[in-house]
Amino acid sequence: PTRIDKLRVTIADYASGHPLEEAGCRDGDLVVEIAGKRFQSWSGARDLIRETASSEEVKVALLRGEQRLTVSVPGTTMKDQLRGYGALIPSVR
Repeated sequence: PTRIDKLRVTIADYASGHPLEEAGCRDGDLVVEIAGKRFQSWSGARDLIRETASSEEVKVALLRGEQRLTVSVPGTTMKDQLRGYGALIPSVR
């Protein structure tokens, strides 16, 4: 079994029109920074999501293939990730 502290964060399984899609995220994007802070694991990302959930907007850096891009995600969408309504998922990618 893979330990949760080794998992990375990927965008996946969101419905059309989801705020992550509207922000410019795509299925399969790898999240590398949240609010300008790097993290090394799913638990680290979860801590940053918790810290930024009350923000109006959160900058999220992504890797899409070899391209790096930054999108602005509504803080309420980040809060949804903690409630289990999100599309940020742990992965071994």
